[in-house]
Amino acid sequence: MVLDNINCSEVIHNKLKECEFCGKELAPIGLDYLYANIPPDAIKYERCNCNEAQEYWNNVDKQEYEIEKRKHYKNIINKIYKKNYVEGKFQEQNFENFNINSENEMAVKVAKDYTDKSIEKMQNDGLIITGESGVGKTHLAASIANKLIENDKIVLMGRLTRDPDVRYSQGENPMAIARYTLAVDRRFRRDGEASADFIQCVSFGRTAEFAEKYFRQGLKIAVTGRIQTGSYTNRDGQKVYTTEVVVEDQEFAESKASSDSYAASHPRTSAPEASMPNPGTAAEGFMNIPDGIDEELPFN
Repeated sequence: MVLDNINCSEVIHNKLKECEFCGKELAPIGLDYLYANIPPDAIKYERCNCNEAQEYWNNVDKQEYEIEKRKHYKNIINKIYKKNYVEGKFQEQNFENFNINSENEMAVKVAKDYTDKSIEKMQNDGLIITGESGVGKTHLAASIANKLIENDKIVLMGRLTRDPDVRYSQGENPMAIARYTLAVDRRFRRDGEASADFIQCVSFGRTAEFAEKYFRQGLKIAVTGRIQTGSYTNRDGQKVYTTEVVVEDQEFAESKASSDSYAASHPRTSAPEASMPNPGTAAEGFMNIPDGIDEELPFN
């Protein structure tokens, strides 16, 4: 490293540091010279390969990864979910700032229990909130939604951009894995911004088999799940974070008649995946659902 206009008295040559566990001397990373006034904690040293040091750094890396993953998740919530789909006044409403009195105390307790059980995946039933205008129904509903969001739960409604890509795991008991993308309309956007976000979703097991059988391009569905973030290192050595919604529940968000009407006015833009089965496709691009089972399907 070449240093111009630097007084040698202000520079420390190749300062070493001892491993806290085994005492091995460690050199600073990428530096032949160090400024004397650089704080010690700002200097990065090579990592020792002793067992104690490796265990320590594995824990550090894990903690830093979880912190970055959480930041990434919050950015997604703020940028995609809350910013575009939830009005500002509802984003700040929660159980803590709900005005509890003797008349609504039981309702708040039921709502909290419902939310906690939903987070723990122990709640399969819905919740109906009723009451006169001004009693806090919307605030209570927003409190439930925001609590679920804080705990990695998310609810989306949109249309499939293409048929699901369904594959099966190998092994004695293969499991279906379905991946599809939802185009979710933005409720609030500035001029020039995109009108929709494209959310990657993945489902497993019977949920994936249902998607394989009934979901087709253009179908409007509602999805409940959790955001899953991952990462990989690209060719440039940069860490890239990935995001997808792991589907826990999915259902049709419109009637079959509405789906057929949409399909008729929006022709398919691409052929089904080669790996997808073809169990009878209607001319409009939607799969023909056999007569007699309409009531068994979760149309809203």
